[in-house]
Amino acid sequence: MKIEPGRIGSFFVFVGLVLWVIFFATDQTKTPSYGYFFVGAAVLFLGGYLWWRDRRPAAEADRFRSIRRMRQKSAERKERKKKKKEEREAARQ
Repeated sequence: MKIEPGRIGSFFVFVGLVLWVIFFATDQTKTPSYGYFFVGAAVLFLGGYLWWRDRRPAAEADRFRSIRRMRQKSAERKERKKKKKEEREAARQ
């Protein structure tokens, strides 16, 4: 069974936030436990890194597919035109 780093990262983010809540609760009682803050920050950072590293690229939007298609066809036409020009120049020589 393969465990995805993104899921582990989400878990660590949750644990880090819980540790911060515990720190802020102890801070309200005027006896703050700074260990919770620093461990929570480290776990939160590690979880954020694992979660961010494992994210998938965004799916390509279909909003501008017509414009992309027109640009692609234009680039293909320019490339064919350039090749024909090079072939004519090569034939002249």
